[in-house]
Amino acid sequence: MPVLLVGVRRPIEVVRQRRLAAWNVGYDQDGSVPKPVLLWQESVHVPGIYDLQVDTSVLSSEECAELIRKKLGSDRAPTAFRHLNE
Repeated sequence: MPVLLVGVRRPIEVVRQRRLAAWNVGYDQDGSVPKPVLLWQESVHVPGIYDLQVDTSVLSSEECAELIRKKLGSDRAPTAFRHLNE
């Protein structure tokens, strides 16, 4: 079975809303995004090589899973891990 590297993205405002809903945190005292959240948002996607990217702000978890299933079933072989090892 092929192995895909999937980038999961969403705008920072969605991250903030979800953090507030789940843990009642999401903003610093001054209303800004906490520095660790900003750093995570940037560094987690370096170098940005994926076989597939999904945006959870516009797609449901079921839709994301369906895109992944379709990608796994396609004739095109995944290449992200190979490129990362070069």
